[in-house]
Amino acid sequence: MLRPLSLALGFVACSVAQAGWTYTILHPAGYNNSVAYGIRNGKVVGYAENNVNSYAAAWTVDTPGWTNLGTGRAYNTDGVQVVGNDIFLPWVCTMSGANWTNLTPPNNLFPNFLLGVPSAVFDGMQAGSVYSHPLFPQACYWLDSASTYVNLNPAGSTASEAVNTHVSQQVGYATFGGQAHAGVWYNSPGSFVDINPAGSDFSAAYGVYNNQQCGVYRLVGPEIYRACRWNNTAASMVELHPAGVAQHSWANATYNGRQAGRIKKNGVDHAVMWSNTSNSVNELHYISPPGTNGTNAIGIWTNNFGITYVSGVANVNGSYRAILWKGTPDQTIFFNLNLLDTVAGFAAQRNITYTVMQGVNTVASGSWNIASPTNQVPLMIPQNLTGTMTITLDGSSFLKRVFQLVFTGQNQVIGTVNMTNGDCDLSGEVDAADIDAAIADFGSLLVGPTDVDVSGEVDGADIDIVIANFGAADE
Repeated sequence: MLRPLSLALGFVACSVAQAGWTYTILHPAGYNNSVAYGIRNGKVVGYAENNVNSYAAAWTVDTPGWTNLGTGRAYNTDGVQVVGNDIFLPWVCTMSGANWTNLTPPNNLFPNFLLGVPSAVFDGMQAGSVYSHPLFPQACYWLDSASTYVNLNPAGSTASEAVNTHVSQQVGYATFGGQAHAGVWYNSPGSFVDINPAGSDFSAAYGVYNNQQCGVYRLVGPEIYRACRWNNTAASMVELHPAGVAQHSWANATYNGRQAGRIKKNGVDHAVMWSNTSNSVNELHYISPPGTNGTNAIGIWTNNFGITYVSGVANVNGSYRAILWKGTPDQTIFFNLNLLDTVAGFAAQRNITYTVMQGVNTVASGSWNIASPTNQVPLMIPQNLTGTMTITLDGSSFLKRVFQLVFTGQNQVIGTVNMTNGDCDLSGEVDAADIDAAIADFGSLLVGPTDVDVSGEVDGADIDIVIANFGAADE
């Protein structure tokens, strides 16, 4: 089953979690493991297990306690209904556990039933898959009862799963010629739209909201899984994979222009959130309990006040713990960052760090990986923080730049910020030692700070830049 458990635009990757995020451990006392899967309209569902059984679980955001819905696991909710399964039996019920309905399809509709997995629900429609063989699921949906079962497996497909649903759209994958292809259905098997990206030998869609799908694909050749999003067609695919930051990435859910998922970083799963672009990746993993060794963001929802909640799981000291991250609304400042005296196409990215201070308090920090001289970069802090802030930029051979901005709680686009080049030894001043360093590395193909213009070679141009900026210092 493929359902997921376990800053210049286009080439800048956020390397730390943004400010304004907190977490709550939802794990019920007395249980061994728990996971929070879906979230919608203030309700969260998943499961908790002890030595005897797994129990479907329901929580309400910002509210202590949980509801035990009975044996099994709950996979998703629309805030009114919950779907899950109990070992083999697919079911749907209300948030309180009432009106529990067995969705096992009648034999005349699906012979040789083995098990069923309803993965999502929206407005009385439950989407998922049923099995007559462990290796060959078939996508389907129900309308609140077993007798309404509809098989979605498209013609020519040997296996398929519907993983999520929203407003008469179902998303998941179908297998053709041994390869899984991400796809979108519109309530019938013949409506299947193959959105497998060109050149991909594997893809799957895991989330959908208002005609935006998210999931993962893999290119032929390199074994790299890449998070992505679509708008109903293969050609609309937008890469979310943060190159240079993650080994692999998966987008598990989408809501109103934000996606939740995970990246594989140094062999460890990191829960993340995106805002439609690869450079917007926000590593929620760093906002987790002590002892955490792996996190996964599985569901996402934003309320009417702009507060975003992300449901998922944290591996804490070897046990799974249901977790809920909460983020206050951000305000974003966009400005043009000019890295002076550099070539048009960098031979290597330059990492520029930023710190935002209000008085003596740090309100945001992170970094951008820059690959060209001029870039529009976003700087995000929580929306409720306003007033004058001090921003410090630093990195590589560029002198530290310090300036002030007034944050109003609203998004802003300001002018240009220049960073002076030539500090080869990172001392905070362009001086004779920098000239000596550039001369010592003359002819080198290393792309360190002595390659001042980032051309890929330390040459006369780099020495000339250092001389031209001689005497400049950090602000």
